[in-house]
Amino acid sequence: MNPSNACSRHRALAGWQCTVCHKLLCPDCVAEKIVHPVTMTSCCECGQIAKVLTRKFRDTQPLIDRIPGALLFPLHGEGAMFLVANSVGFALASYFPGEVLLGCIGLIIGAFFGIIRSTGAGHEMMEGATYTDIFNSVAKPFLYFAVATVVFWLPPLLQYFAADEFSFKFMAVCAVLGMMWTPVAVLGAATSTSPFILLNPVAIVGLTLRLEKDAIVYVGSWFALALAMLPLGGLAYLLYLIPIPVLCRVLAALVLLYPPLVGARISGLVLRLFGDVLGYGAVEDAQGPVLPGVHPRGVIAPERNITEHLSEGEAPKRSFEPIELPEESAPAQQFVDVPEELPREKIRELDAAAIPSLDVTLLHQLRGAMKSNDVNTSMEALKGFSVFPAAELTLRELLWLGRAAASIDENQLACDALSSAVEKEGHEIDLAKSKVLLARLLDERMNRREDAHVWMERIIVEHPDSDPAIFARDWLDRMAAGQRAATEGVKKP
Repeated sequence: MNPSNACSRHRALAGWQCTVCHKLLCPDCVAEKIVHPVTMTSCCECGQIAKVLTRKFRDTQPLIDRIPGALLFPLHGEGAMFLVANSVGFALASYFPGEVLLGCIGLIIGAFFGIIRSTGAGHEMMEGATYTDIFNSVAKPFLYFAVATVVFWLPPLLQYFAADEFSFKFMAVCAVLGMMWTPVAVLGAATSTSPFILLNPVAIVGLTLRLEKDAIVYVGSWFALALAMLPLGGLAYLLYLIPIPVLCRVLAALVLLYPPLVGARISGLVLRLFGDVLGYGAVEDAQGPVLPGVHPRGVIAPERNITEHLSEGEAPKRSFEPIELPEESAPAQQFVDVPEELPREKIRELDAAAIPSLDVTLLHQLRGAMKSNDVNTSMEALKGFSVFPAAELTLRELLWLGRAAASIDENQLACDALSSAVEKEGHEIDLAKSKVLLARLLDERMNRREDAHVWMERIIVEHPDSDPAIFARDWLDRMAAGQRAATEGVKKP
């Protein structure tokens, strides 16, 4: 046990740290304390809030230890359903003209990209293929995959049309380069990275080096899957030749799609472990608790008091000082006469007239711009809506829009996005981030400090274990100190 990571009391691995006494705490040194309406994790030593310690996912379990799980992924649960659904679709498309089959391949590639993204984001539910329009659902994934694998197909094509005879050595070199190039390029294609980056050897080498020693594991696993495709491809061809309609083609597709699905899962794991260094997601998205799945087991003694750990004469530090907001007169209630009985058909007509139709094409444009991290296009699409599309967007999408709008001083759009985000259900960290960003926006950009006070206090109560709560306490302490200094200055003659 490394002493720097151990609880000083029990010498066990620490999973929390007190925000006041700053001691490292093991599960027996923290307890759950209910402060209605929330449950806080508190230090048993001083009774104050304890924050969860995190570390990078790649330090918890390296990529090589996750490979066996990726090999089993297509054989159970959502992975099996995904494999069967795409195999059935591919088998049925094989009975139609080539254009239909190519469209089906584009959809399957898009679905595999979805597996990479959802695994990289740590989502339990896999993102499958969804049809929106011919370009975004079929052509775009196909083109991105073609760019990512250009080292494989372009040299043979050039040799076929330009060279007089076939060169085995040239093809072997291209195959080796392709196996080193394609795995990282596919990561970029799945996350809609610019094609110019995917075609840039310096950028691909740089991204590969960021994977450190796991680059060998990642590229090696893809190489092994490529070798496995040779016998599995032969088996799929034999199944295809069996004269049993549909069934044998489905079985052939199952065999043929197994290695790519494993490769997509491994790519998603790489994105999960190294997303922070590959430029995909925030740093905290690549981190998790030091003790995942472990809950506090300690008990706070009734006589334990916050002042016990303080030296004589030292005043206890309050987590935050409540801010007294000026009283405002409540607006007079207004009552509207409503008929006692109104036909349901009339209600539906009024609702339909009151709610404008949502521009689905504009929504797809907005989501595409967000995936490409295109701030300006996202803002242009957002401004095109007659009503802010909060109901159609997820918490993370709204959080991204809030950050993007604030970065280019579109303060009202940022306020709309973040105000909608805080009302969504989702990951607690994302909710806490949305609230602290909204509070900062109200204070620093919109001159609404009183509203910012309210949000900062809510963050502390609703997300006490989060980093935004620590920021909120510091912010409130600074505001309180400023108010006291201003009051003392007024009192001086």
